[in-house]
Amino acid sequence: MKLRKIILSLSACIGMINIALASSQCDNVHVWDTVFSKNGTWTVTIQPLNEKSSFVKPDCSPISSFMIDSSTSQQYGFSFPSGDDFDVAYTLTLVQQNTTQFSSKACVFIVTAKSPANPDIRTENFNDATCTWESVPGIGEHFYAS
Repeated sequence: MKLRKIILSLSACIGMINIALASSQCDNVHVWDTVFSKNGTWTVTIQPLNEKSSFVKPDCSPISSFMIDSSTSQQYGFSFPSGDDFDVAYTLTLVQQNTTQFSSKACVFIVTAKSPANPDIRTENFNDATCTWESVPGIGEHFYAS
């Protein structure tokens, strides 16, 4: 009986530590962006360009690549260290999968901001991809690929 109480206590402590670590990952999230596929399956990669930044899932676990399709979107939080400037930039790259084309459709978004809630996003479309984005006030951006 004592061993069971010890195990339950340790499990509870580990759970609290995991919750604390996960929530600390979300403490500096500045925006929550969502990536959508209008058709097809896409591999998505998020990569910082010039300054320290991080990306997390809604559960606050780290994220750097994932898959989306027309029925499954993915939200991620973007954060950078407190006290940092707005010289931070990252790329969001989407490459369509399962195509019969010689070259896959691809989208590259270069994401920066001029100031808080003032995004400056450049979009490059490759191989007839249609790549768009829109601001969602108070939340972040929505990125679309087709």
